[in-house]
Amino acid sequence: LFFCSKYHQLSIGNFDMTCGSCIFTLLQCFCYCSFVIATSNSTNLHQQEAWPNLSSTRAVAMRTQRDISENATITDEIVIGVNLSSVIFEQFGYNSDSLSDINTLLDVGVQALYIDLYYNEYSRDWSLCPLESLITNNSSKRCERPQTFNITSLIGVINNFISLTDTVLNTNPLYLLISVHSMVFTESKYITGIHYLESAFHAVNNLVMPSDLNISSMPSLKKLLFTDNLRAFAVLINDDLQVNTTYKENSDLNTIFISSTLLGTQRWKQISHNHPTLPVIWKDINTIDNETISNTTESSFRFTYSDDNLTLDRFVNSIRTGYSPIISQKFTKLSDISTYLEFSSWSWAIYQPTFENAGSASDEKSSSEIAKLNRCAIITSSGWKVAKCGDKYRILCRSSKRPHTFAVSKLYSNYLTASELCYNLGSEYDIAIPNTAFEQDKAIKMLSSFDSGLWIDINSLSSSNCWVKGLNAICPYQKTISRMIFIRMITPAAVIAFILLSLLTLLQFNRVPVHQNRRRWR
Repeated sequence: LFFCSKYHQLSIGNFDMTCGSCIFTLLQCFCYCSFVIATSNSTNLHQQEAWPNLSSTRAVAMRTQRDISENATITDEIVIGVNLSSVIFEQFGYNSDSLSDINTLLDVGVQALYIDLYYNEYSRDWSLCPLESLITNNSSKRCERPQTFNITSLIGVINNFISLTDTVLNTNPLYLLISVHSMVFTESKYITGIHYLESAFHAVNNLVMPSDLNISSMPSLKKLLFTDNLRAFAVLINDDLQVNTTYKENSDLNTIFISSTLLGTQRWKQISHNHPTLPVIWKDINTIDNETISNTTESSFRFTYSDDNLTLDRFVNSIRTGYSPIISQKFTKLSDISTYLEFSSWSWAIYQPTFENAGSASDEKSSSEIAKLNRCAIITSSGWKVAKCGDKYRILCRSSKRPHTFAVSKLYSNYLTASELCYNLGSEYDIAIPNTAFEQDKAIKMLSSFDSGLWIDINSLSSSNCWVKGLNAICPYQKTISRMIFIRMITPAAVIAFILLSLLTLLQFNRVPVHQNRRRWR
């Protein structure tokens, strides 16, 4: 790596086309790639800079939040969603090119898609395109032919994302919030052939179906994702079909959940008698300004919707009050959504956690050396922040007898001895960490005006980009980044580099005698 660091900035745009220089150029390329890989884990990129990929900071923040919440129920999960019609299709077109934008949104951490679907009462099939896009002459707004742009092609994008992220590092819940509408269009060229939503959504990978879920006893996030290997919910959340529609909604209810938001109509009251409804709270984001987190809402999936003028303050407030916001904002460039994504965590503050002091700390350094590292975290009024393990703060404590109640130590301590001060409050007390947005709200209220932060039970001492609960906890992903596996990863590249160096050395001593047979040239 020292050798590579000396050469990683060399330009390769201008070189002499001899065999030796070509090999040396290849060696430079190898060194540059190795250097980038070796330093990438310690680089803090904001989401806008990392677009269209998930930034390293947000990837670690999302993974940490998921792991901390693994024993909470799935209704406690807070996700960020987008309205596909307003954010994608109306802005960039009802065409297959927009599908790549949806894939990008999933890649950067969007976990809920609000999908408008249109039932043609004439042809009795389903489309992604509203009537306006079928009859318009505007090429940018016109619906692409259904052979390449339909519900099946959208589900193909979703399945591709699910397959690529079906790993212990990257798996997360995904919500498909469905809103259905009626239209009448008589031209046969836009017939999709998709007559039932059940047949389309049944193809979604890792789909949670109504038969998989006990509504009265929601599973934990860990059980759903890693024991049951399920993650995608298809939920009918809005019904604008005609009163006398020809579509039979109950044909889909073995695959698609009925949202409790539909129970206001007589039709859905009758249907719900035979099918369980998914408890969902669906609120205008403007109505929750003064709302406080209540235990009565903890057993429901909570979403907020917005108009085209979503302010960042309302967005952040909805997350802190336990709601998953669905963004309907129109963006000139899709990457502008990054501003909202940076504030999408209920746990970590914006641009946190930072990466410093790469490598393992707990096994290689003394306590005094560990105290100097930025590998521990405090809770502040804006969320969790990385702090030096030796800094002095009071400690957030929790009683094992009253797990939903927090207390704060009277004295200050560093992170390494924080547990001892919690024990002074009572033998049942230990250093705590909020596991949900509800607990986060309670913990932040424990901050006094003179507290810049409180120690919480999380650190990255075993690995710089892996945050775990407990002073002596080991990163559960340690095997994927261990020294032995790293050696195995770089061994083939090192062998290739050695061969290239050998060839380069050989060519320097055995030059090609290009003029030796010049007298025989013709």
